[in-house]
Amino acid sequence: MNKRWYDSSPTVSMAVSLLQNATRDHRDLAISHIRSKLTELHPEILVMAEEKNVSNLWAFIQKRRTMDETSWKVVETMRFLSEDDREKFAIEIIRFVYCLENDSEMTDLTLDTLDDLGAVL
Repeated sequence: MNKRWYDSSPTVSMAVSLLQNATRDHRDLAISHIRSKLTELHPEILVMAEEKNVSNLWAFIQKRRTMDETSWKVVETMRFLSEDDREKFAIEIIRFVYCLENDSEMTDLTLDTLDDLGAVL
């Protein structure tokens, strides 16, 4: 069975799912936040993603109308991060979207608390 690359990690899969199901405004805020973090911490990944022509993936994933092109590009850019960094960015997405959706401040969620968070969501 072919899985999507982000399904290999429950944390990353949950982050992508949250983005797909977030309101457009919240998704746009989260994507902007993650893109700025990627730019700050891993600018080489953005260059690598462009070199690998991530934008051409848009034609392939257009059928997935759950997110716009910019959102999918940021998600697909995460594919080029190390496994540890993907997990960290996924947790950041989960934290950010969760806080937006619940009108709360950013909290320090860790992998240990994701199971509890999953039950709430």
